[in-house]
Amino acid sequence: MKFRNPILSGLLYTFGIGLLLAFAFTLLLYFTSVSDSYINLMSYLITLVSLLSGGFVAGKRAGEKGWYYGGITGLIYGIVILIIAFLAFNSKMNLQSLALVALSFLFGSSGGIFGVNLSKK
Repeated sequence: MKFRNPILSGLLYTFGIGLLLAFAFTLLLYFTSVSDSYINLMSYLITLVSLLSGGFVAGKRAGEKGWYYGGITGLIYGIVILIIAFLAFNSKMNLQSLALVALSFLFGSSGGIFGVNLSKK
């Protein structure tokens, strides 16, 4: 199923890849003797890979302004994650939250730049 809107496509890929990677890591933790101390590192890596791939898809679908479309995709992803954290875990807005949104924009826009440069247009 293809969407015309590059940001929506990028968000679907971001959340989809994030869910798949989180599920794979959960299975790895459950069925092997991998230590729980890797959970924070893996959550950051999963988020990084998800943002890069979502930005890549957004930039590739847009065909131009990859930094913009990938960045907006990352920004929306970061804000959604903050809203979920606020509603589910009663977390507060702090400097780390703002850093998450800024880094989401940065990695999403980086993926978008690669997506535009590797598109066929």
